[in-house]
Amino acid sequence: MQILDIINKYSKLFLDSKNAASGSKNSIRAYTLILERFYDFVADEQDKHENLAITDINRYFLNNYIIWLSEQKLKRSSQHLNINIVKQFLTFISDSDLKEYGTLKLNITGVKVKLEQKEAESFNQDEQNRIIDYIKKLDQLKNFTSNRNSLILKMLLFHGIRIDELINLHWDKVQEEYDEADGYVYRFTYTGKGAKERSLDFPVTFISNNLEIIKQHISSDYVVPSSTGGKMSQGNIFKSVKNILVKLGISKFGLHIFRHTFGDNNAAMNINLAVMSKLMGHSNTSITSKYYVRVTNKTKREAVFKGIDQFTKSR
Repeated sequence: MQILDIINKYSKLFLDSKNAASGSKNSIRAYTLILERFYDFVADEQDKHENLAITDINRYFLNNYIIWLSEQKLKRSSQHLNINIVKQFLTFISDSDLKEYGTLKLNITGVKVKLEQKEAESFNQDEQNRIIDYIKKLDQLKNFTSNRNSLILKMLLFHGIRIDELINLHWDKVQEEYDEADGYVYRFTYTGKGAKERSLDFPVTFISNNLEIIKQHISSDYVVPSSTGGKMSQGNIFKSVKNILVKLGISKFGLHIFRHTFGDNNAAMNINLAVMSKLMGHSNTSITSKYYVRVTNKTKREAVFKGIDQFTKSR
């Protein structure tokens, strides 16, 4: 079988497996575009080398692919994503037929695009105060849009919710419970990455008015519905939130900034790393630590001084 025929055959199987695992339309769309881009590169290479076989793909081949991606003006982060998905795809082919393609997995080990670890952007305290003051103003109004926007901002800033979790949240995933220490709470159950569920609580008094007004104005299965009762798109939420941030004089845009702010706030309160990981919906604590556990000179100094202080007091 020709190399392009093999790629075509296994592309569909690979995408089906990814769809079954996550069900995220955005992820499947990204995988599809990446495989199409890889197909174009392989087609160009086959024009140069008529007898090119799938087992000829190795580290040298993929390094040339990375160079090609760079020539296509893809950012370093996009190159990183592309090569990771392509390696997953080639490993999938290898595992699907070890007899024919078993060596393929070994041939591609060690290929990667290095990325500089950038500190995740978040809102500073002044910007958070502006957002909170704006939420308070929205809560004084009785119309649907104001209360939906208030609810969106609260869930983004105080729950660190992913946008997919937000737009897919149904009313049957909101339960009211009573806790002796905290009183009545709403328990939100979100379906996150890999179809995994996680639950977070909100005090009833914080959002009950928002929820009631939304229910009064729109009949919908979604907690954060569109104006017609359907599911809000990620693009519409981004536009709404961006307009609010512009109005508040905040030049940082993007929904994920709220999530990073939520993580930073919890880190600043010295929340246990395991608890933080659950709050963020991370699969393990190493991901949480990577983004939110930072050791500054001030932190190190305080640790040293605290040790010295305890030593001197004990003498």
